[in-house]
Amino acid sequence: MKVSYEGIGEIAATFEMENVIEGEVVCMADSGRVRSCMDGEDFCGVVLAVSEDRTSATVQIGGVAYIPCYSEEWPAAGYCRLCADGNGAVRVDENARERLILSVGQSGNGMAVVL
Repeated sequence: MKVSYEGIGEIAATFEMENVIEGEVVCMADSGRVRSCMDGEDFCGVVLAVSEDRTSATVQIGGVAYIPCYSEEWPAAGYCRLCADGNGAVRVDENARERLILSVGQSGNGMAVVL
């Protein structure tokens, strides 16, 4: 049996955007607008899709999301403090918000995380 977390509690919203790409974690830029995160920032979600005219992005802001991680220090499944790494992925940081990691190594270099 294959394990899958796709679609569990998924909540997504469409925002105006500032130069984001599909699959990266993002932060709020201001009201109704998302942007790429800088290193150490708390992320609000992960980009699911970008409009053809590159003016809006659909962002998963709740539920289980597959999030990229390119860090040399991979977290284990369980509760872990994660923040943006400044390159569209996440990294471990003892001062970051605690999140539940369900699985590591999902979708290539990613992990399943409860947002």
